[in-house]
Amino acid sequence: MGNQLEPVLAAMAGGTAEPLGWFEYDVPSGAWSWSASLFQMHGFEPGEIVPTTEIFVSHKHPQDRPHTDEVLAAVLETGQPFCCRHRIITSQQQVRTVVTIGRGELDADGRVRRVFGYFVDITDAGRRALAEEIQDAVEKSAATRAVIEQAKGALMVVQGLSADDAFAVLRWHSSHANRKLRDIATFLTEGMSVPQTPDETPNQRIGRLLAAVVPQFDAPRELSVGRTDPSPG
Repeated sequence: MGNQLEPVLAAMAGGTAEPLGWFEYDVPSGAWSWSASLFQMHGFEPGEIVPTTEIFVSHKHPQDRPHTDEVLAAVLETGQPFCCRHRIITSQQQVRTVVTIGRGELDADGRVRRVFGYFVDITDAGRRALAEEIQDAVEKSAATRAVIEQAKGALMVVQGLSADDAFAVLRWHSSHANRKLRDIATFLTEGMSVPQTPDETPNQRIGRLLAAVVPQFDAPRELSVGRTDPSPG
């Protein structure tokens, strides 16, 4: 709920364009008052209908209805503040995601005489958040693919492996070390980027790095990375 409340608080402070509407319910008379924006949020022109409890409840999404009914019943009984995230269905059958924040007001006898609060339409905010999450996942996926390709390239150049065999080597070490393939590839590429010393050939270095990943195993013969390097370079 924390991320969902950010646009709510910002809207209530006037810091974003998230639609916000207010409501008030007079319990003894059963009369509702809606702001113009709350009519619009439900798909009506301001004043087009007379808001009632039946209309208020009927626009709740069927799957969210049990929860919103519980929230409404609780505030009518106790007047305690509430915050409820749910969906509404507009008069045009569009689904909107909203957060309702409100509380009750008690009379001198301790009974709830008025309920008031706000609706904040977070539909677009949710879409933006989802788009950002998707973009972040795409970028992370691209970065992962890049480092794996770099590690495969190092194995192909130094060990003379094919692309498929290089990937098989990485996958084998990932499986036996119980580490993500990306982490194995990162470890290998970072280790290979260190300046070469005269006493270690590239082939020896890549063998040492992979041995450090899975020191208790010997790679299967078909994935061997310990062939003799024919040249000192």
